[in-house]
Amino acid sequence: MKSRFLPHAISLLSICSSSSFLVAEPSYEALFFDQPIAEELKLQYEEAEKERPQRSEFQIVDSAFLSNEIGERWALVTIHNLSSENRTFDEDQIAGILANGTIRKPLSIKRIVRGRDSQSVMLNFGPSKYPLVRVYTRNQ
Repeated sequence: MKSRFLPHAISLLSICSSSSFLVAEPSYEALFFDQPIAEELKLQYEEAEKERPQRSEFQIVDSAFLSNEIGERWALVTIHNLSSENRTFDEDQIAGILANGTIRKPLSIKRIVRGRDSQSVMLNFGPSKYPLVRVYTRNQ
């Protein structure tokens, strides 16, 4: 009697064996979560108007910072659309602050977020010797 699972097992085996030939990312590009900074740490930086994110209907629910050995700075951010309508979230609506006070926008991102919905996104803030200490939006 022929098993109905045998074709699936063979397909899975061929996928697994062929995936071993994929080129792995170099270890220095692997991202690691940074140590969280103390919640009570009150950082104050001068902020120029031109560096501020555009007003939007997005708020940050949660965030975590990541980096790698070559100094790339990333943030895993959960955003919430405060509007009841769909909105497009893009790089002009969020900013990151580095430990030296530099404000940066992430590299290009565009996401449609349904009304009153939340979504987690990975944001690349490029290379820096200083870690990210905060990400923020400007709500209406």
